[in-house]
Amino acid sequence: MSRVLAAQFARELREQRFVLLGAAALLALGAACGAVFVARGELPREALRVGLAFAGASLFLLTIAGDLLSGDALRGTREFLARSPRGLRAAFAGKLLLLLVTAPVLPVLGLLLGTLAPSPRAAEAGFALPASIDSYVTLPLLGLALWTFAAAAFVKRAVLALPLALVVLSPVIAITLAMLPGSGRAWQSIPFWCTWLETPELGLAWLCGLALLAARSAYLRGPRRGAGLVVLGMPLLLVPGLVELYRANTPSAHELRFYGGRLEGQSLRCFAQDARGHRHWFVAVDLESGAVRRLHEGTDGAALFAERDALLPLPDGSRAWLGTGGARVEREGRELAAYAFEAHCGVAAGLGIQVATSRKAVFADEPRRTIDLLRRIAPDSPQYRAGGCIVLEDGWLVGDRPSKSTAFFTDWRLRDPATALERPAPGMQDGDRVVLRLVDGRLVVQNQRDRRRGWSYESTLVDLSDGSRRALRVGGEEQRPLWLGPADHPVSAAFGRDWLLAGQDLVSIAPGEGSLRLDARNGRVIAPLDARHLLISADDGRELLRLDAASGEAFRIHPR
Repeated sequence: MSRVLAAQFARELREQRFVLLGAAALLALGAACGAVFVARGELPREALRVGLAFAGASLFLLTIAGDLLSGDALRGTREFLARSPRGLRAAFAGKLLLLLVTAPVLPVLGLLLGTLAPSPRAAEAGFALPASIDSYVTLPLLGLALWTFAAAAFVKRAVLALPLALVVLSPVIAITLAMLPGSGRAWQSIPFWCTWLETPELGLAWLCGLALLAARSAYLRGPRRGAGLVVLGMPLLLVPGLVELYRANTPSAHELRFYGGRLEGQSLRCFAQDARGHRHWFVAVDLESGAVRRLHEGTDGAALFAERDALLPLPDGSRAWLGTGGARVEREGRELAAYAFEAHCGVAAGLGIQVATSRKAVFADEPRRTIDLLRRIAPDSPQYRAGGCIVLEDGWLVGDRPSKSTAFFTDWRLRDPATALERPAPGMQDGDRVVLRLVDGRLVVQNQRDRRRGWSYESTLVDLSDGSRRALRVGGEEQRPLWLGPADHPVSAAFGRDWLLAGQDLVSIAPGEGSLRLDARNGRVIAPLDARHLLISADDGRELLRLDAASGEAFRIHPR
């Protein structure tokens, strides 16, 4: 059998040798013309290499791949082979072997000819494969070559094989291109074609196998048999894509993670993605049943993430509203003071705000002025770095930050903004960083510790009224250092309880308590539901819970 296969391969090679030589001559001519522009610096050599490689692939598809099976019918040799014992089978095997052997010849020749072009930029030297030619390009081209080879069994002219192959593959190509990054719908479902984009080896294996079966059946038994295999086999490739199409448009068919969120009646409108982060939707979650409904594509996504003004009750009975670009103080509906600053340049600091001069100054960490909402003053000086001035009932808690530190301060003291007199702050230590002023006036601070002891920081409750310090821990767990951050100011003010983030966990503390209550692992606060309950997420957005703020009991809303 090997001698017969070798003889058929040699026969096919003799018939195609002039086609190969002619295609190589065309590539050489194209390389010579392109080299002129490369030498002038008008064309990058990388572009010439890629262009010649794809030109070689196109010549192979139009000439050799399309002529191997159609040439016998055109030259009238198929009838002679059919009368020979196993003649058609041996001929088909020889043609297939020639196809696989010569497929890389013309593209690689194009790469080599493009590499030989002289370039004024020495950095372009080298024979490495261009980055734009990877498995997502070469493997589909191989599949297209096999389908062109198969289509040649249905036509008598080689130039018609490639168009016929493209027509047969048009559903696959159209769906794939429609869901690639950069297309209009790509953001909704990436990857859409599960057997093509996400696991290309599965889709390509079936695609290539179907092409070989169709080619063999059409060449040996007639075009009708080959067409029947295509009709029966192509839906098996399309079915996974149709399933993915349904899943891409049905959020409830996935394990979801929710982000952002705004309450509208008894539903939460938010942004959702599947657990792998491949598909994204705007959805509405019914807070009673937990059902998820996809919103139309015109949904204003920015509104779902819009920041709400934070309510900050002040000790004198007034209330302050903190926004992204300003703040106002009011009492019984009457405005007492208003302050404006550039958007996202203000950071809450106790009963006041530290304001940077510009957005660039926020990232440059320049000194900031302080707005005192309790005393209704906003002096231009003195200025302190971010976190170095906290407005309290007794004055401003200010500290200095060493040049080598980015978060922790030293020399904490209480400053009277009216007289500029300063005194040591009781209970504060060098290396402290104020995380949050609680609703009862105590401070949550973090302190750097000696790294040789195994921990780099610890969290502490500080009461400036008596200078006491108390280590913070999550109730029911062994004491451990916690990296804390504030969770949501409007919630704290409305419920008389403070919520914080301990790493990724949502915790809370009530006035007078000395330990943190764990409310949700990998959780965050979304919005208050009523006077007693909060809507929170847990497990990194995978669960929506209704939390009883007083007792800490949680009821799962989604998933059910």
